[in-house]
Amino acid sequence: MKNWKVIVLGVLIVIVAGCAINNRTFGTRNSAFLEGQQLITQGQLEDGLAKLEQALREEPENKEIRTVLIRSRDEVINKLLIEADNKKSAGDLINAKAAYQRIIDLWPFNERALAGLEAIELDRRHVDTVRAAKELMAKGNVAKAETIVRSVLQENPNQSHARQLMKHIHAQMARAEVNELGLDTSFKKPLTIEFKD
Repeated sequence: MKNWKVIVLGVLIVIVAGCAINNRTFGTRNSAFLEGQQLITQGQLEDGLAKLEQALREEPENKEIRTVLIRSRDEVINKLLIEADNKKSAGDLINAKAAYQRIIDLWPFNERALAGLEAIELDRRHVDTVRAAKELMAKGNVAKAETIVRSVLQENPNQSHARQLMKHIHAQMARAEVNELGLDTSFKKPLTIEFKD
């Protein structure tokens, strides 16, 4: 009888110990999974994701690997999008385009990256249009330059180059009006009016 109790007690201890083992150290011994997580924390995002995808291919039924891969992919996408958006906001269109293209290479149908590329092309077109308006101003055609800049500002009211040129146009037009007023008032004779019943 005593042996039977010892065997049952031993089996219970093994079962409880098996449930208490940390799943991270015992359940997942996939080296690609651990290496992928390590690469992502070191900043090697694409390589880390590739390792996590490799780990999922090796163990397609492992829910922990699948969950970590999905979470890591979302974090990497958001990190890369923020980096690209910051470059675009700073006016660094070349590097912003490269950052968005990096996202597209990894995830071809990412809507934010595609929209970012379209916004960069639109901004580049606006910069070229504003440059043409500056050339018109240099030739003395201020009215045509103002029309062009207004069209750019209708599409993108926050376009910095267009806003700056519009301020310059308004300042130049105001100077011309002040000069005309000064000449008009200095050459006029005083006028007197008499009222009679």
